[in-house]
Amino acid sequence: MQSPITLRAATPADCPEIADLLVQLYAAEIPGALTGPLATQRSLLSYTLQAERYGGLRGRYLALDPQGRVVGTAAVRLPATPPVNRAPAGTVRMAVTLLGFRHALRMI
Repeated sequence: MQSPITLRAATPADCPEIADLLVQLYAAEIPGALTGPLATQRSLLSYTLQAERYGGLRGRYLALDPQGRVVGTAAVRLPATPPVNRAPAGTVRMAVTLLGFRHALRMI
């Protein structure tokens, strides 16, 4: 028997955990797209979630295990809603600040 998973809407307090999951996703699906220290990669992705009044959280949900730990995330976009800007204004500047020029250039 599989353990039940609970879904709930993401909140601003979830940004660090979502950023961590997104870093893992980039590493698995686009190896090398994000480089530099893991902590700064997380900070950059957390910035993209928080920018534009937490626009990166719009339509985002978390999957929680029975103990309440975050085990997954997904974003849902309904047809009538505007798309989420995955690279909000300031992302390149923040990437250079956090990752350094070489790593930011590689990301771009």
